[in-house]
Amino acid sequence: MSEKIVCIVQARRRSSRLPDKILKPLGDKPALAHVLKRCLAIPSVHSVVCAGIDDPFEAPVYEIAQQAGAKIFKGSENDVLSRYYGAAKIEEAQWVMRVTSDCPLFDPDVAENLIQGTLASGCTFGANADWPHGLDCELFSFDLLEQAYKNATLDGEREHVTLWMKRQTGLKMFHHFAPKGRPLGHQYRWVLDYPEDYQFLVEIYNRLGKGAAKARWQDIITLLDKEPALQTINEKCTAIWATENQKIHQDLK
Repeated sequence: MSEKIVCIVQARRRSSRLPDKILKPLGDKPALAHVLKRCLAIPSVHSVVCAGIDDPFEAPVYEIAQQAGAKIFKGSENDVLSRYYGAAKIEEAQWVMRVTSDCPLFDPDVAENLIQGTLASGCTFGANADWPHGLDCELFSFDLLEQAYKNATLDGEREHVTLWMKRQTGLKMFHHFAPKGRPLGHQYRWVLDYPEDYQFLVEIYNRLGKGAAKARWQDIITLLDKEPALQTINEKCTAIWATENQKIHQDLK
């Protein structure tokens, strides 16, 4: 593939809901290390950049990134859009995949399918749709990122990297849907945001053992089918998150 695709993972320690969540251990590694390793396993990705905050407090984040084999970019805490633009420009990216650091079950195969589908579609923006929360990722051209960087003026558009892009009426967007046959979507919550999410992920990693590093979404579904009680650990977080997310989007209007 001739296009240079760079995966940029936004990361910071100061999480309001669960401070230092990305440093918490899952199996033999911190959660952030699992995210970065999984991003590095995406076949079409040229490089992975951990885009964090230029602050000595964030040093553990960069130590984990270096150990995982990811590159590092340090930038603004609140202007996350500028972080992405700066990292993408240094890497001379033609396409950027956006991943957040709270997805330790992120699936490289799902991300690769998103890449292939977006490029084949001729769209400049692609995103997963109806996948478990925790497999989220987006792909956009560097040109689109540059337009957002130069034109986004609202605080929310600077903090939420793709918000300005999605608000453009002429945006050509590819939706990468989950396979038909069974409902997936956000009834499955595999993201690390609340203490209950961490408890859930600890149980998943404990059960998967050494196979956790290479586990894909099908493996997680199989495990949950065998032990449906696992989903009850953090099921209440889905409603809490939905309420908070709705408020955030209302505030951004």
